[in-house]
Amino acid sequence: MISIFRDISERKSNEELLQKKGRLLQGIAKATNALITDSAYIDGFNIALERLGEAAAADRVYIYKHMEDDETGELYFTPVFEWTAEGIHSQLHDTLLGKLSYSRFASLKFYEAFSNGESLKFIIKNLPKEYQEAFIDNNIKSIILVPILIEGA
Repeated sequence: MISIFRDISERKSNEELLQKKGRLLQGIAKATNALITDSAYIDGFNIALERLGEAAAADRVYIYKHMEDDETGELYFTPVFEWTAEGIHSQLHDTLLGKLSYSRFASLKFYEAFSNGESLKFIIKNLPKEYQEAFIDNNIKSIILVPILIEGA
């Protein structure tokens, strides 16, 4: 009697990653379509965020706007759009998230990455404790940050 066993766990993992990537790419395509075809841009943003959130199986998706304080020159970002999954409480009007200084995230180099058009992704539990503390919401498990550049800014 001859038996042959193969460990296919790596292949299964790769297949799952490909399926996830496919869902994300499809979500990006649908989001882009919503932005291009919706004449009411606010509806387009909301639909785009919903498509991205569902494709990524995320709890929430935001669009933040880069800002500079006129008096102090402080660079910060503030939320302008939010999508939340069913049963998830909106944080759009939470005062803690209203003005997030880039200096809070200096150790993670948010501003430098965004200025260069680079995306950032983190699994929060894998970050050093002092980096984890930069995030206000302690329930964040993972985060993807993608800059939207308009005319190079």
